[in-house]
Amino acid sequence: MKNTKIKLLAIVMVVALLTGVISFMAFATETTPLGYSASRVVKKDVTGITNFKDFDANSDKTEYVVSDLEGLNKLATIVTGGKTLAGVTIYQTANISGKGLGTDGANAPFAGIGKDLNKIFAGTYDGQGYYVNDLTVKNTSSNMVGFFNSAKGTIRNVVLGDNFIVDATKSQVGGLVGAVRPGDTPAVIDNCYIAATVKAGGSLCGGVVGQADWDAAQNPNSAIKITNVTFNGSATIAGGRAGGILGRAAAVDLEIDNCVVAGTLLTGTAETPKASADADVCGNGYRNDVLWYCR
Repeated sequence: MKNTKIKLLAIVMVVALLTGVISFMAFATETTPLGYSASRVVKKDVTGITNFKDFDANSDKTEYVVSDLEGLNKLATIVTGGKTLAGVTIYQTANISGKGLGTDGANAPFAGIGKDLNKIFAGTYDGQGYYVNDLTVKNTSSNMVGFFNSAKGTIRNVVLGDNFIVDATKSQVGGLVGAVRPGDTPAVIDNCYIAATVKAGGSLCGGVVGQADWDAAQNPNSAIKITNVTFNGSATIAGGRAGGILGRAAAVDLEIDNCVVAGTLLTGTAETPKASADADVCGNGYRNDVLWYCR
């Protein structure tokens, strides 16, 4: 009789424990959407904030808005020209499309923001859930190609539509960022939805980010955080080290958390592409990489 009571008590405890775990998982699922969620976007009251089209390099303003392709092109020109915009926040305040603005009614061409790890975007870009679509970033001569060619600040709430095209022949190519590098504080990519079409002739490429880099001399302990990101586009990568979220983590403390790969990833030549492990989150890691609640 005593043994029976002990067994019954053990069963009750196990059932209670399992019920608690299941309840916690259900709570976590309900309160923490996997990948991008519009519910995380907190829109800024931009009343009185200067449009980036009127950017003045001699001004001490720290906030600007971008509302159209003209402003986006101005942003690309300023950063590619060597102004990193560290300490500056850019708020996107409308959907931006280049539909029919290119040659023969094609997508409008877009150069990408930044150029390399010196001419790099170091500010904050908040897309506020508005989309950017119908643009083509085409590059046949350089590494680091994407909506941001290079970045080391904070990029959040960016939505790239399914007709946003990144077409490059070399390496370090991503739909959102070609190469990301930490600065004095961690580089952050948060709550972004990338449905872009990415084509790359080289390696170290991803649906969202091509390469996560570091600067050993200046920032040996800096980190890169990629959180709450959904890739639902198409990436065709000719070379190796390709991933749905990230192509390669190169000697960096990296966290990829709560991300989803729902799109397609193909590697190999254009003539003989092959599926890559159900579009893996990260193609190649190096040091202290953490993937947490991703699928």
